[in-house]
Amino acid sequence: MLKMIALFAVALLPLAAAAQVVRMPVCSPWTAWAGETKHSFAASPLQLNTLGNLAAISGQRVAIEPIKFLQPSVSVTFKGPAASSTTGFKVVAIRVHHEAACLNMTMAERPLDHLLPTPLLVPPGQPFSCRYDMPLVGYGELICGVGPASALPGATAPAPTPTPTPTPTPTPTPTPTTATTAVAPSGSLTTPQGTWTFGTATAAGGNALLLNGVNTGGGFGTKLVFTTAGVLYTFTLDGKWFSWTGTGWVSSAAPL
Repeated sequence: MLKMIALFAVALLPLAAAAQVVRMPVCSPWTAWAGETKHSFAASPLQLNTLGNLAAISGQRVAIEPIKFLQPSVSVTFKGPAASSTTGFKVVAIRVHHEAACLNMTMAERPLDHLLPTPLLVPPGQPFSCRYDMPLVGYGELICGVGPASALPGATAPAPTPTPTPTPTPTPTPTPTTATTAVAPSGSLTTPQGTWTFGTATAAGGNALLLNGVNTGGGFGTKLVFTTAGVLYTFTLDGKWFSWTGTGWVSSAAPL
């Protein structure tokens, strides 16, 4: 008999070792307002029905979702009674619907009724609004009034759109109104390519023409003229005009 019991116990060992364990991450109830928890709200205005009980006013529920982590307040504007209404609304309470989700956990919607100390009388054709202030410490506050949420006391005005700083118009480089002239042997003038001067070497045309101190293009002359059109000319001893192409000198008419 003892032998059979021992065999039975050994047979059960694999079953005990294979017992299923399921684990998963969950949000701690102490971090219900942590940044990863997603909260959504909705609000409904309440009035007293014919039995004297609180009842939601039909067609006035407004969803507010999602709200940001540590958001200090949330506002809602209700469309209010139709303009054709003969009585308007007598709002006696605001029902806040709160729902939250974190990871694979969901807190089902929970209504919380806030009784107003004085009924809010909403005229026909007028919207009304409420703001729910939620400070990190101390008591919050529910503020309701006729009109949009922006008209409630303490409402934060939207930040004004900054006026863009105009881009300053760059000051254009003044264009010379007259031609610039340099005469050999000591004259000089400046063009976009650099500084032109006269060298000591001479030929039939005059002194060597130097660009930044180097004889460029093999030119010789007695005078340099840089016109307002941006063209450089030289005048030679034998009475001829040449213009600078950027790489060399070519025969040309006299500059205008």
